[in-house]
Amino acid sequence: MKSMKKMKRPLSIFMTLVFLATLIHISVKVANAAENNFQTITVTGQSVTFSYPANDGEREITSLWVKGSFNGWSNVPLEKDGDVWTVTVDNLSAGTYEYGFVANDIGSGWIGDKFNTFPKAGNGNPQFAIGGLSSIQPFDPQLVIGEEKQLKAVGVKEDLTTGVLTDGVVWSVAENSKDLVEINEKGLVTAKITDIPEGKGYVNAEVTAEVNGSKISKKLYVVKEKTVSPVINSDGTATFNVPYDGDKLYLVGDINGWDNKGIEMKKVADGLFTHTMPITPGRHLYKFLPTSGSWDGEFPDPLNAERDGVNSILVMPSPCEVQVKYIRKDGDYTDWNLWVWSTGVNDGRVDFTEIKDGAAIAHVTVTPTTRNIGFKVRKGEDWKVVDVNVDRSISIAEGSEVTKAIVTEGELDIYTLPTITGPVLREGKANFYYRDMKLFREGKMDTIKSVKLKIDGKSLDMTYDEKDELFKYEYTLNEGITEYKFEVTTADGNSKEVTDHANTVDGKSIIEYRNPKIDLSATITPDKVDYNDNAVVKVNFDSAEDIKFQEVYVDLTSVGGAAKVNVDPELMALTIAIKDTTTAGDKNIPLIAIDQYGNEHKGNIKLTVKTRQSIGEDDFDWDEARIYFIVTDRFNNGDPSNDDPNGENYNKNHLESYHGGDIKGITEKLDYLDDLGINTIWITPIVDNIDFNLASNWDVADDLKSQYAYHGYWAKNFEAMDEHLGSIEDLKELIDEAHDRGIKIMVDVVLNHAGYGMHPNETINIKNFPTAEEKAKFEGMFRERGTTDTVKGELSGLPDFLTENPEVRAKLIEWQTSWLERAKTEKGNTIDYFRVDTTKHVESTTWKAFKNRLTELNPTFKMIGENYGASIESHGGQLGSGQFDSLLDFSFKDIAKDFIAGNIDSAIDRTLEREKLMDNTATVGNFLSSHDENGFLWTLDKEGNNNGVYDKEEIDKFKLAVSLQMTSKGQPVVYYGEELGASGRQSGNMSAGEFSENRYDMPWERVNDAKYNHILEHYKALLSVRDKYSHVFSKGTSEKLAGGNEDKFVIIGKTYENTELLVAINQDVEAFDITFGTGLEEGTVLVDEYRGESYTIDKDGNCTFTLPSIEDGGTSILAVELSEEDEDKDDNDDVDDKDDQDSDNDKDETDKDGSNSKDEEKGNSGKIDPDNFDKLPKTGGMPIFDLLAIGVLLVVAGALLMRKKSKKV
Repeated sequence: MKSMKKMKRPLSIFMTLVFLATLIHISVKVANAAENNFQTITVTGQSVTFSYPANDGEREITSLWVKGSFNGWSNVPLEKDGDVWTVTVDNLSAGTYEYGFVANDIGSGWIGDKFNTFPKAGNGNPQFAIGGLSSIQPFDPQLVIGEEKQLKAVGVKEDLTTGVLTDGVVWSVAENSKDLVEINEKGLVTAKITDIPEGKGYVNAEVTAEVNGSKISKKLYVVKEKTVSPVINSDGTATFNVPYDGDKLYLVGDINGWDNKGIEMKKVADGLFTHTMPITPGRHLYKFLPTSGSWDGEFPDPLNAERDGVNSILVMPSPCEVQVKYIRKDGDYTDWNLWVWSTGVNDGRVDFTEIKDGAAIAHVTVTPTTRNIGFKVRKGEDWKVVDVNVDRSISIAEGSEVTKAIVTEGELDIYTLPTITGPVLREGKANFYYRDMKLFREGKMDTIKSVKLKIDGKSLDMTYDEKDELFKYEYTLNEGITEYKFEVTTADGNSKEVTDHANTVDGKSIIEYRNPKIDLSATITPDKVDYNDNAVVKVNFDSAEDIKFQEVYVDLTSVGGAAKVNVDPELMALTIAIKDTTTAGDKNIPLIAIDQYGNEHKGNIKLTVKTRQSIGEDDFDWDEARIYFIVTDRFNNGDPSNDDPNGENYNKNHLESYHGGDIKGITEKLDYLDDLGINTIWITPIVDNIDFNLASNWDVADDLKSQYAYHGYWAKNFEAMDEHLGSIEDLKELIDEAHDRGIKIMVDVVLNHAGYGMHPNETINIKNFPTAEEKAKFEGMFRERGTTDTVKGELSGLPDFLTENPEVRAKLIEWQTSWLERAKTEKGNTIDYFRVDTTKHVESTTWKAFKNRLTELNPTFKMIGENYGASIESHGGQLGSGQFDSLLDFSFKDIAKDFIAGNIDSAIDRTLEREKLMDNTATVGNFLSSHDENGFLWTLDKEGNNNGVYDKEEIDKFKLAVSLQMTSKGQPVVYYGEELGASGRQSGNMSAGEFSENRYDMPWERVNDAKYNHILEHYKALLSVRDKYSHVFSKGTSEKLAGGNEDKFVIIGKTYENTELLVAINQDVEAFDITFGTGLEEGTVLVDEYRGESYTIDKDGNCTFTLPSIEDGGTSILAVELSEEDEDKDDNDDVDDKDDQDSDNDKDETDKDGSNSKDEEKGNSGKIDPDNFDKLPKTGGMPIFDLLAIGVLLVVAGALLMRKKSKKV
C-alpha cells in the first residue's frame, strides 16, 4: 500500500502529460467522412482548414461560405481548388466551436456539415475543437478581498473531450499584478490588498496557467463585493453591469437592432458601467463597444458565462403571473376585485378583466422569484363586504410562468392547478403530463386535438383533464433509462413531436426507474411522553445506492394527528405533538419514505404515551396560556441606571426613543400581573440591539429626529443582553419570581434578520454605528440584496439571514437556543416559551430545525409564531407540521369588531367554526391589539379620542370584545395597557412625524382612576373565570343556543367532559332577565361567575338570571356553584391527574381522530365536581345545553325567555 501511495502523484502527473501530448501536435484530421471518407475539418496548431466537396452528393455547389462561433457567425467565403472548396482560419484559441456551411445562397443556403460526426447536443450544429488549455475555471472573474478562489485549468482535445488538469500545472501572476494577488501551486488565489482605492470599483489583475508549452491567462477583477450581470428585474427590465477601464462604453445587440452606435452606458464608479432597459421575453445576444459607431475592441459581458461565440446571451423570461378564477353562484361580479400583496411588482387592487364560462378572471403580475402571494376578494373599496375575510395565499412553484388558482364564493379552500415538473413516479408507474405553456396562459389548452405519449416504440393516447388543463397518461415502467416524447396535434390538424418542456436535458426527455433496496428505520426522543410533551423523530436509512427521497412522512393518527405529516428531507427529523385526547399506552407510528424513483419504503416507530400529571400552578397546558404582551421599554422603569448606557441623551417623550423600561421593572409589577389573572408574560426581544439613531437624515425638526431599537427587533449580537434592559441576573430574578407566582416567561426571538447597519457594506459616519468588529459576527450570513420574495427578500431593508444555508441556520439556532442554558437559574427555572417574529419570511426547514433543537433541550418547550395575516383557517402550513405549537391569529380582532358592530350571527358562527380547528397541538393566540397594528379601541373611536382619552360608548363596546376574547377557544393575548383603556395608532410616515402611538408608556396612574378602573376589573373578572374553568375554555366545545342580530345578545353553551357553562353577552343598553328550565332540584344554586351573583333553582326546576346591560359589562357566565368541600379539595390538590388511565401499557385503542371511547373523563382540573351534574337529566351528555336548546328554543320543556319589558324573545 505504501508503494502505491508513493506512485499516486507521479502517475497523475504522467496522465496529465499524456493528455497534453494529445493536445499539442502538428496536424490532426477531424470529422471522418460518413460518405467517401471526406475530411471537412483539419486542425493544425491554432488554425483550422475548412474543406467541402464541390458536389456533396445532394447538390452542385457554385459558391460556399462557412460561419460559426469562432467568428461571431459571420460568413467567410471559401475558394474553389479543383473539386474542393477550402479556406483556412488562423489564430484561434483552444476550445470547442460550432460552425456550418452555407451553399449557393448566402441568405438561405445553410447546409451545416453532413460529414461531421460531432453534432452539438440540443441544436445539432457541427463542432470542432482547437486543442490546448481552453479556459481557467470558474468563469466568474471576480476575486473578493478577504476570500480565496480555487482556479482550475481546463484542457480540450480535437475529439472534443475536455478535462480538468489537477497536476503539472504551473500557475503564475503577471508582473504588474504581483502586488495585488498571489496564487499557490494548486491554483488557490487570494488578494494581497485589503481595500480598493477610493473612487474605483475594482482593480485589474492577471494570472496564467501553463502545461507543457500550452498557456492561458485569466483576467481577474479584485473587488470588495461581487457584481452580477445581467440582472433580470421584476418590472420587465434588465440591468447590465460591466467593469471597464475606459471613459465611455456602449451596449449593442439585437436589443437595439445591432446598431453599432450602441446604447451609452452610465459610469457609476471608476471602472464600472451600468445600464437598465426594458427587454422583451426571449433569447437575446449582446456585447459591448468602447467606441460608438465602431466594432473595434468589441467584447462580451465579462460577468456572464453564457456565450454564443463572441456574444453574450440573455434569456429574458416571459412575465410571470397568477391567474385567479373567481366563481360566484349568482354570476354577478359587479364591483368585485382582488386586493393582493407580496407580488414583488404592484400590490393593491387588481380588477377582474374577463368573464369566461360564468367565472371572473384576474391577472396578477409577479416576479420570477415570488413564491406566494396574499389576497382577499372584496366588493368595492370600503372593505364592508369581503368574501371569506381571512388572509389567504396562493403558492407559486419555482420556475412557473403561469399559476392558476380557483376561488369559489364562500369557500376557504383554494384550488391551485398543479405545476408540471416532469413525470411523477409511483410504485413502478410514471404519470406523464403535457401542457403547451402559451395555450395554457391563454386558456386554450382545450383547443389541442390530441396528444400522444411516444415511449418504448409505442404511441399512446393521452387523456385531457379539463380541470387541470393538461393531458396525462399513466405508464408502467421497466427498470432502466427510457426516452420519451409527445406528439401534439393542434387545432389546425398539424402534428409535431416535442420533448417535455419540464424535463429536457441536451435536447432529450429521459426518465430513469430503479427499485433500490433500502433499510428504513427511525428513533424517537424522548420515547415516553405525555400529551404536553413533544418528541423528535429522526429518520435513518441504509442503501448501497445513491438515494434521494421525494418525500418522507409519518402517520400520526395514533396520537391524534394527521395521517400524513411530512419530514423535511434535508433534516430527516421532525417534532411531533400528542393530542390530549390520546389514551395512555404504547403507540405505533408508521413511517413512509418515497425514493426518487417513486418506490415506497416503510418503517415503524414505537412511542409510549404516559398519563399527564401537573405539579404546581405553573404546570398548565400550552393551550391554557393566558398571555400578557409587554413592550419592555414602555412598561416600567425598575433601574434608572441603565436608561442611557451609550450617551445618546434619549428624549423620553419621543415615541421612537428609549423610555427606560427594563427587566427589573417587570419584576416589580409581577403582583399586578398575577392579580390580573394572566399566567404567561411575553416580553419583547432581550438580545443586544443596534445603538445608533436611524432618524439622523429625516426631513423634520431636530427635536423629532429620533428612532432607536427600543423594541428589540434590530439585533447586533444574539448572545448578549441589551444593556438598556438590565443584566442576565435581572432576567434570572424575573424568571424565578414569575415561576413562584405560577407565571411562565415567553421571550420574543428573531431568526429572519439583523438590525440596520449590520450589513458589511453599510457605513455611516454617525455615533454608535456598528463597528467592523460587531459586523464581523454576521460575516457571510446575509443573502444578496435585490429580491422582493417573501422568504428570500429583505423585510423593510433589514439585513436578511440566508437561512437556507445549513451553516447559517445552525448558527442562528445555536444563538437562540443557548438562552435556555444562559438564563437558567439556581432553582433550575429558565425561559419557558418563545414568541417567534416574522415567521412567514423564513422557510419551513429552519423552523422545523429550530423546533427540533428546542424539543431536544426541553420536550415541553413551546413556540407561538407571528405569521403576519395568519389565522387558524389560513396558517401557511406552520401548524401541525413540526414548526409551531401556536400562531398569533390576525383575524380575531376583525371577528370581534364584527361582533360589537351588531353582526352577532356571522361573528359567532365564525368563532365556533374556528374553534373546531383548534386543539392542544395546534392553536392560536387571540389578540385585539399589538405593537404592529392600530390599537383596537383606537379603531373604534378614531374621531372621539383625544390623546388616548376615549368615549364611554366605545369603551363599552371594547369591553364586549374582551368578553368574546376571554371566552373563546384559543390563547387570549392581552396587549399591555389595554386593560387600562390605553390604545393608539400605529406608525406611518415617520419622516412626517407619524410615530408609534400604539407603543405608549404603561399608564399606571389609571389603575385607581374610576374612569378606567372598571376596564381593569372587567379583565380581572374574565381572566379569573377563564382560570377557574380553564379546560372548558381551552379544550371544550361550544354551541350557540340563543340570541342573534335582532336580539342584541347571544348565549353560548360550553362544555368539557362533565363541566358545562353558559356564556351570555348583551349588546343592549338595557339589562333583562332570562328564565329557563334546568331539571335541577329545587334549591340548587347557579352562580354567575363574572358578576358573583347567585341564582337558586325554583320548585319547577327553572332558573331566572339577569343579563347586565352593555354599560355594566354585558356579560354573564353561569355554572353550578361549587361546594366548600369541592373548593377545599381543589385548593389542596397539588397533583392534577389529567388522564385517569389505569395503565401506561394499554395498547392502541385510539380512534382515528386520536380519541378513545374507553377513555375515562378527565374532569376540569378539580374545579367542578362532575357529581354536581348527576341530578340533571342526561340527554346526550350536555344537560344545560340540551335543556336550553330543547327547553328554551322549542318551549316543550317549559322554558320561557322574556325581557323585563315583557317582550318575548
